Formats: sequence, C-alpha cells, structure tokens
Amino acid sequence: MTILNLMLGKERGGLEQAALDYAQSLALAGIPSLSVISPEAWVEAPMVAAGVMHETLANNGRFDFFAPARLRALAKRTHARAIICHGNRALMLALRAFNTPSSPKIIAVAHNYKTKRFARAHACFAITQHGAQHLAAMGAQNITLMPNMVRVITPPAREAFRTPPVIGTMGRFVAKKGFTHFIEALSVLRARGVAFKAVIGGDGEEHAAIAERITRYQLNESITLSGWVQNKSAFFAGLDIFVLPSLHEPFGIVLIEAMNHAVPVISTDSEGPREIIHHGIDGLLSPRADPEKLADAIAELLSNPARAATMGAAGHAHVASHYSMDAMARRLQTALAPYINAL
Repeated sequence: MTILNLMLGKERGGLEQAALDYAQSLALAGIPSLSVISPEAWVEAPMVAAGVMHETLANNGRFDFFAPARLRALAKRTHARAIICHGNRALMLALRAFNTPSSPKIIAVAHNYKTKRFARAHACFAITQHGAQHLAAMGAQNITLMPNMVRVITPPAREAFRTPPVIGTMGRFVAKKGFTHFIEALSVLRARGVAFKAVIGGDGEEHAAIAERITRYQLNESITLSGWVQNKSAFFAGLDIFVLPSLHEPFGIVLIEAMNHAVPVISTDSEGPREIIHHGIDGLLSPRADPEKLADAIAELLSNPARAATMGAAGHAHVASHYSMDAMARRLQTALAPYINAL
C-alpha cells in the first residue's frame, strides 16, 4: 500500500521542484510512496538521479477519457490510500478518477492561488499562512500548513564581496517574476556610480523582452543571461547578493535555496517572501514594482559587506530550522498519519 505523489506538469519550475522535494521528503519520513508524472516531464531526470520511485501517466486534459481509468488502475495496483496532487492538472484528473467513499483520499497542494476546485479535495496543504487563509475563503477543508522545503547543506564560508560584486536572480522568464524591474534597478545603481556584475538564470516566454531591456539600458557588458541553471550550488556560490524581484510570488523556492547557501537575499514584499524573510535580520524586503527602492536595498547591502554576511548566516539558520526536508518529513508524517496507519 502506498501514497501517490501526482504531478502532471512538463516544464521546469517551482511546481516540478516541489513534487521532487515531496518524493524525497516522503522517503525520509519512511512513507511508502510512488511519484506519478507526465511522459517526457523535465522532472523525470532529476527523479532518476535522486533514486525516486516513479511511473509516467499520459493525460491529455479533460477530453482524455482514458486518463482517469489509467489512474484508477495504477491506484488499484499499488493499493493507494491517498493521492497528493500538485497543481490543478493533477487535481482535476484525481477528481475525475475517484468519487466513491472507498476511493483513495485526495490531498490537494496549493502551490498558487488557482484553487477553485480545492474545496472538493478531502484535505489541502497550504505553502503559506496567506495561502491557507485563501483556501479557507474558497471553502476548502482540512487545511494543513506545509511549506516548501530544501535539503539543508553546510554552506561554504563567505568572504568579502568580489570586485565588482555579483548580483544574481533566477526563475522562469514570465512577467510576474519582475525581471525587467530588476534590470531597471541595476540601471539605477549604475547611474549612481555603483560597480557590479549581474547574472540572470532561467529562460521562458519573456526572454526577448528581458534581452531588449538589458540592451535599452546599455547593460550588456554588466548582465549575463546564463540560461537554465544546471548546477544551483555553483550558481549560488558565484553570487554576493541574491534578488527575487517578483510582482507575485506564492512562495519562492528559489529564495529559500539562496538562503540555504547563506547568500544575502533581497526580495519584494510579495505573498510568500514576506512570510519567509524577517526584514533586516535574515534578508531585506522591498516594495514590488519599485526599481528605485530595490536599488536602495541592493546598495544598502553592498555598502556593508559585514552586515550582508551576518544576514546570509541568519538566513541559512532560518531555513535549516523551518524549511528543511527533515522538518517537512516530520510534518508529512503527522498530516498523513491517518493514511500511513492504514498502510
């Protein structure tokens, strides 16, 4: 008997990373589980590398009348008692497949605010308190706070800033990530005579707009577009400051990844980061869509490397105590106890 960890996204992003992290945390908790993903999903290669037990399940949307039967057959074969659904695509399929009292219980993980169908789930996991309040307002039941997680590392010692210092950010190139505002903030710094290098990791639909903005501000010599980051540890080791400029951020896994590497962080005061960061202690918060204020925050850290290092160390300690994979394994053990006891 097992728990199914269902995620049907194919691209590379926070949803896919969360599904991988859940799989590893379930294993740490000693909970028998099987991850179920789409064929050709990006996350399959990382799952193979991590030794995660998984199977693929084809699902072509709501007009795929065979997908529910495929999921039911898989649940029957594995004696699944519960299905953890990451994202609306997974939840919609599970709701189509199971509708009897003896069916596996459906647990919906709210990675964002698109939660119209979540009230139909048996239970919900919210990644922030703000998200939990949103779920309750939508009529969801049995809500448990289950933040995203990282495998905590011992970060390398951080010395003085490089000359010039390196400022970085990372994510999917979509408008809500605020990368154009990050570029504008860097242009403000340059106008003030502040020396820096910058790197933007990732790719996506806004690539052309981001490249155009870099050229418009004549920052091609200062900003590198690195593409998708294959080695996150190396990426963070190469930074002096990490910036998350999102206009909308339900959580921000990349933020706790940077903090895990003891990189001093600055984020906009979007939904998730303002619950993660204690302003002035383990990071700085800046208003959304305000390049001038974001430039001020970056300049504040650049002018005080010792404070930045202290902030980075505090960030690592905060992540280790609140967002570690081990801590989430314990949370999952408690939340899934009714199903584990039935296994």
